[in-house]
Amino acid sequence: MQFLRLDYKKRSDEELMTMILDKNELAFDELYCRYSIKMYSFFYRMLYCDRDKGEDFLQDIFLKLIDKLELFDSERKFSSWFYSIASNMCKNEYKKIKLRNYHSEVHSFSDISVNTNIYEELDLKSFNDELYHFLEDMDEGPKSAFLLRYGNNLSIKEIAEILECPEGTIKSRLFYTMKYLSERLNVYKPGGN
Repeated sequence: MQFLRLDYKKRSDEELMTMILDKNELAFDELYCRYSIKMYSFFYRMLYCDRDKGEDFLQDIFLKLIDKLELFDSERKFSSWFYSIASNMCKNEYKKIKLRNYHSEVHSFSDISVNTNIYEELDLKSFNDELYHFLEDMDEGPKSAFLLRYGNNLSIKEIAEILECPEGTIKSRLFYTMKYLSERLNVYKPGGN
């Protein structure tokens, strides 16, 4: 069984999807292992740092993957297709939230390290709170581009495919988002005093 597991680890995402189309559960397990943490992190950040929503949307996206297997184009990169589904799920949720006029508490951008001193922890928490405060006020397009780039470390090309817009638009969104955030967060000086 261990030998089979190693074989799946060597497969590309696209090969795994082809295997999943043939009802291969081990291929699905491998794809889940590769993307579950990334997707949870994406949903968590996009959905107001709500852990429950992040977990719910994580389960939903893998259910959607199973339901929409036939929509996968093997010529397209799997990660771009999968993040497109995730992005659309977030867009739909924003529409629902807007209709309900729902507001959620914002939490920190990253966990505070136990090994740093208390002043660094407080500064990081304050920075993260402010960062998310400003991100919440932004339009969905620039916010999505920022989180996909800096939260999920995706390339400009991948983000352009996911958000279905030109790479130049993504670069522009990132530039203006960084400018906007740097102006508002300029009280935090990297590297100390």
